[in-house]
Amino acid sequence: MAADPQNTRAVIYLRQSQDKTGEGAAVDRQLSACEELCARRGWSVVRVFTENDTSATNGTRPKYKAMMEMVERGDAEVIVAWHVDRLTRKLTELEQIIELAERTKVKIATVSGDLDLSNDGGRLVGRILASVARGEVERKSARQKAANQQKAEKGEAIGGGKRPYGFGVPTGETGRTGQPTYDTTKLVPEEAQFLREAVERLLGGQTQASVVRWLNEVSVTSQGNRWTSKSLQNLLKSPRIAGLISYEGQLYDAEWPGIISEDQWEAVNALMERRAIENPYPGRARRYLLTGVAECSECGSTLRCKPSGGKNRKTARLYYCHECRKVARNVERLDAYVVGRVLHLLNDPRLIEELSNVASDPGLGAEIALLQQRKADAKEHLENLADHPTLSADVIVRAMESFDKRIEELRERIARTVEERAVIQAAGFTKEQWDDTAIDVKSVVVKALFRVIVKPTMKRGPGFDESAVRMERRR
Repeated sequence: MAADPQNTRAVIYLRQSQDKTGEGAAVDRQLSACEELCARRGWSVVRVFTENDTSATNGTRPKYKAMMEMVERGDAEVIVAWHVDRLTRKLTELEQIIELAERTKVKIATVSGDLDLSNDGGRLVGRILASVARGEVERKSARQKAANQQKAEKGEAIGGGKRPYGFGVPTGETGRTGQPTYDTTKLVPEEAQFLREAVERLLGGQTQASVVRWLNEVSVTSQGNRWTSKSLQNLLKSPRIAGLISYEGQLYDAEWPGIISEDQWEAVNALMERRAIENPYPGRARRYLLTGVAECSECGSTLRCKPSGGKNRKTARLYYCHECRKVARNVERLDAYVVGRVLHLLNDPRLIEELSNVASDPGLGAEIALLQQRKADAKEHLENLADHPTLSADVIVRAMESFDKRIEELRERIARTVEERAVIQAAGFTKEQWDDTAIDVKSVVVKALFRVIVKPTMKRGPGFDESAVRMERRR
């Protein structure tokens, strides 16, 4: 290189895409070789930029960006690396380096040889090296995908990560980071039981917020943290809990036992998805029986709850219509009236006979999963034919809509199944049994049995105006 060694300032860039030992040994080897190169050339190392366990193909590289900004400011004349592929494996990034070299005259030196980007020959070599590096990335990715596919077909776990809740018996050994390792094919009985009960509570009509609150009373996550709606959702979405592995959109039987059945897993996920659509901002756990259940007779909106006001009624609350504001009713009195009607119906022999004829439908979740897989396969097939001159785009749209319609119908049936299950469990309840039931389950039962329509009342003073409440039996 033509640079004057006495005045040449060098920056060293070190990168290891996957640190298997967790100790940065590969980066240390790179540093030693790069420092020897600088010492031989008589260059002064002004800064070392290190990115360990970082990919040059995916993600961001803050140290690389900082180095490029330093060179742009003119604070270094040479970039030193182990090899060009430590700097970049993308042709687009190499073009940026070439432009930087043209502007700043910075030189690129590697342990395997210098790269002069100031002439067309050097730039050609750089592009070839970057293309070779990119090709190796693609070959490595293909090998990894093939290995993952093989693992999935064998039912083996893909990748590592944190211990999944419900699984992981200590092996008595430690991993590369010094942390204990776990056999995640084995169940943790207590956690598995809590998970089963959480699913049963959800399918029994309880809200997600209520289940999260219960979980925080009896358990913590596998990392020792409090449960949140997000952590519960992530756990329930994982096919692992049903003894399954998902890879490239396909489900495979796993080598470990499921904590819940596949049908329960599909059902609870369909239920969560439906509830998310109906109520995207669920907020806190339910506190009042008829919020979001009772309807305003004037505008059809569901009623909310608020303090009634007044110095002598500090604890009293009202159901009210937040849209037209024409309806308001005392919470305690309306609840008492509705509960009386519900309990009367739950103890009606005709209802009990009707419920005994309700057939369970345990295969809905699995049917949804099959339809979703068929939809994905059909979409891929149609997209492959998208350029065919005789294939209209409307064909693809109609095909996807037919799948979506059927999936939505099945999700409606799952929601009805949850309501039916709650009603069946409440059939024959006494007042004491009703009072001991979770409020969100009671709310599901009320909604399953009746439309509660509240009208404006002209009655003033004490007492309850039953004529201003219409309860329509659902069929």
